[in-house]
Amino acid sequence: GTATWLALQLESFTLPLGRFMGQFPTVCRLLTVGVIHWQLIGPWLYWSPIFTGPLKTLVSVGFMNMHLGFALCMRLELFSWITFTGSLVLLPFWFWEKLRLIVSQNERVILRVDPYNQFARRLARFIEVFGLVPELSIRTKSREEEFDRSDPPLSSEKTSRAWFETDGDLDGGSLKNVLALQRTLRASPLLWPLSNLINIFPSLKRSIERSAADSPSLIRTTESNCSQSKYWARSIFSKLMWGKEVLLLIVIICVVYWNLVDAEFVDDVPNVVRNILFGLQLDQSWKMFSPSPPDSDWWFKMVGNTIGGDTIELFSDGGLYSWEASDLYWGKPNLLLSFRNHRWLKYFENGLMEGDEEFKSTFVHWVCRQYNRRHPKRESRLRELIVYVMSESYHPRRPFNSPTPQPSELFLQDKC
Repeated sequence: GTATWLALQLESFTLPLGRFMGQFPTVCRLLTVGVIHWQLIGPWLYWSPIFTGPLKTLVSVGFMNMHLGFALCMRLELFSWITFTGSLVLLPFWFWEKLRLIVSQNERVILRVDPYNQFARRLARFIEVFGLVPELSIRTKSREEEFDRSDPPLSSEKTSRAWFETDGDLDGGSLKNVLALQRTLRASPLLWPLSNLINIFPSLKRSIERSAADSPSLIRTTESNCSQSKYWARSIFSKLMWGKEVLLLIVIICVVYWNLVDAEFVDDVPNVVRNILFGLQLDQSWKMFSPSPPDSDWWFKMVGNTIGGDTIELFSDGGLYSWEASDLYWGKPNLLLSFRNHRWLKYFENGLMEGDEEFKSTFVHWVCRQYNRRHPKRESRLRELIVYVMSESYHPRRPFNSPTPQPSELFLQDKC
C-alpha cells in the first residue's frame, strides 16, 4: 500500500498539495487501496441492469474526481484532463435530464423551424442537444405555414423567409430569425452568453443571417421515394455501425494486450497485433507508476567552468532556461523549477539519459552556445561543461525517515 506515498515523493512531479498529502503515510495507504479497488469495480457498474442511470453517474463522477485529485497533487499535464473529459462524456442521459429539471425555470419555449432550411434544422438540433433549454418544444412549421418549394426560390426571396420563429417575451407577438434565436438562447442555462454576443458583435448577426439565407433547400420528394431512400440509408447505416463496432473491439483488444505486455503480465506481442498498433500509432504505454512507482528521485548538476576560472551551476532552479547561472551547490534543488515542465523531464529521462555519446555531445554544445550568446564577455564564457547525476532513495517501510542520498555519478564531460 505504499505506491501513492512513493509517487508523491517524486519532487519533479509533485505539486504543493501532493507534498502535503505525502506527509501522511496512512492516508496514502488508504488512497492506494481505494484507487485499486475502484478501478477494478467501477467499470463493471456501467453495465448494471438496475439503477443504471444513478450508477453510471456515480462511476463517471467517481473517475472524474479521481483524475481531478491526480491533477491537483501531481504534474501530469494533459493526462489528467483528457481522462477527466473521457469520464465526462460517459455521463448518462439520466444525469442530463435531472440537471435539466434542476435548472428549469418553468418557462416554455416553442420554437418553430423551417423544415426546408438545412442551416435552421442543424441549429435547432444543436440547441436541443447542448442547450438544456427547459420546456423547449421544437416544431416544424405547420402545413399552412410551409413555403411552396415546388419551384426553386429566387435569391431575393431567401432573406425574407422566416427560418426560426417563436413567441415573444411579453406582448405575445412572434419573434423571427435572429430574434427568435436569441429568445431561445436566453432560456438556456449554458448557451445564454451567445445571445449577448450577437448583440455585441453585429457582424456575428449578419453572418448568421447570411448562413441561413444561403443554406441549401431541402426539396420535398414523393412519399414512395422518401420511404425507399430511408430504407436503403437505414440498411447501409446498420451495416456500417456493425463494422465500426467490430473494428473498435479489435483495436481495444490490441491496445489492452499491448499494455499487458508493457506491464510485464504477458511475455510478448504477436506480430499481427504489433503491426496493427504501429500502423495506427496506438503503441502507447498506460503504465504510469505501475506495477510499482520508483523509490528514488534524481536530478542533474550541470557544472560549468568559465574562461575566467569561475565555477557555476546551470541546472538548479531553472538556470538552464533563464541562462542565469548560480553558485555551485551540491544540495537538492527545487525539481519543479529545475525540470520546468514534463516535456523537459521526458527529454532528459528518455533522450539525454539514454542517448549515445554524439547525442550527449550535441546537448553540451547547445548549452554552451546558448549561454555564451547571452554572456558575451570573454571571462564569463563557458569553456567546459560537466554533468553529474544526483539521486536519493526513499524507504517505504520507514516513510518518516529522511531520504538516503546516493553518491554523485559523472554523467558526461565535454569541451565547449
